[in-house]
Amino acid sequence: MWHALVWTLVALVLALWSGVCWILQLLLTGPDWSQADPQAWTRWLTDWSLPAWLVAWLPMSAITALQAWMTAWVSDWAPLLETVLAQVPTLLAWAVPLVWLGWGVGALMLLTTGVGGSVLVVALRGRRAATA
Repeated sequence: MWHALVWTLVALVLALWSGVCWILQLLLTGPDWSQADPQAWTRWLTDWSLPAWLVAWLPMSAITALQAWMTAWVSDWAPLLETVLAQVPTLLAWAVPLVWLGWGVGALMLLTTGVGGSVLVVALRGRRAATA
C-alpha cells in the first residue's frame, strides 16, 4: 500500500509539472511576442483551445477557470516578457528547448524521489520485521 501511495504522489506531481511546462511552451510559441500590439497575446489567448481528448475529461467550469487564470497570469507578466524577448530575440529560439530540458530534469528528479520513497518503504518494513 505504501508503494502505491509513493508512486501515486509522484505521478500526480509529474502530471502537474508536465502541465506547467506544456502551458509555458504554449505561451512561448503561441502569441507573437515581437509585435508592438499589446493585445495580440490577448487575442491569441481567447482563441486557443485545449485538445479534444482533454476537453472530454474536464468540466467546462475547469476550462473556463484555466482560461481566466492564464489571462490574468499573462496580463501580469506580458510586459516583462515582451521587454526581455525584445532585448534578446534569440532567447525565444532557445526558450522552448530549455523548458523541455527543465521538464526532463524535473521528471528525472521526481522518478528518483519515487525510487527513494520505495527504498525507504522497504527499509522500514525490514526494520519492523527485524524487531518483531
